Amino acid sequence: MRSRLILNLILVAVLGLLGGYLLLGEDKKQEVAQSALGLVKSDVQTLELQKSDEFTLKLFREDSTWNLSDPFRARANQEAIKLILDLISISEQNTINATGDFGFNPPTYTVKIDGQVIEFGSINEVTNEQYVRANGDTLLVKTHYGYNLPYEVMMILDRKILSRDEYPTRFISKNWAAEKNDENTWSLVGYSSNKPINASVLQVWAAEWRTTAATKILRSLAPDGEPLQTIQIEFSNDSSTTFSIYADQDGYLLKRSDEDVMYRVGRDAGNRLIDPREVGKTL
Repeated sequence: MRSRLILNLILVAVLGLLGGYLLLGEDKKQEVAQSALGLVKSDVQTLELQKSDEFTLKLFREDSTWNLSDPFRARANQEAIKLILDLISISEQNTINATGDFGFNPPTYTVKIDGQVIEFGSINEVTNEQYVRANGDTLLVKTHYGYNLPYEVMMILDRKILSRDEYPTRFISKNWAAEKNDENTWSLVGYSSNKPINASVLQVWAAEWRTTAATKILRSLAPDGEPLQTIQIEFSNDSSTTFSIYADQDGYLLKRSDEDVMYRVGRDAGNRLIDPREVGKTL
């Protein structure tokens, strides 16, 4: 009797999983059917944004992180990307049967989503809607789709110094290293201090690397001279990056080895990143 009950429970679980899978598939089909582009947000891998003749941005997705590859390397703000991908929700029901220029010659903005092209034209002053062209069709849509597009390059960048997919497992400096063991406990080796730094402080310190955001992002080369400190960080996804840290009168500039921008942080925030002892003073 008991074995039959267990078998029935297993069958119910399997049927539930199968039903969820089928419903997910139906949701994707419905999303594709309603979209003027025939795309699904979760499947998109590449974006290209061109604002008239002012700039062109090329982006690609790696896991859940969007990265800028041109005109320079940097990580994109995920919320900004979500707003851009809302273009996929434009329904083919917005198609209009009319001919005219509608401001497409040339378009004010062109967006390519996995190669699918959306062009932005003028705004209809009567309805306060914007003309867009997708897959050869002209549509009339709410103006927020166009307003959500970045009007300058730096607007699309992520101010966080680490991405959502980057979970540190090891920090390596010139004279010391901090690493997380299999029990998720942090330890420090080679650190010159009369007072040891306990694991809870290191845990907070490592977490602050994930939460720290720049007050400003600079599109510039690294300053002249040697950095104050370099810290290599290894992540749980087997990737790594190295931060070169420079000090100036306004605080610190952080330069990632895999990006072409510099992150400005204040003096207090920078001190806490450089030295785990600074974190311990406030705990």
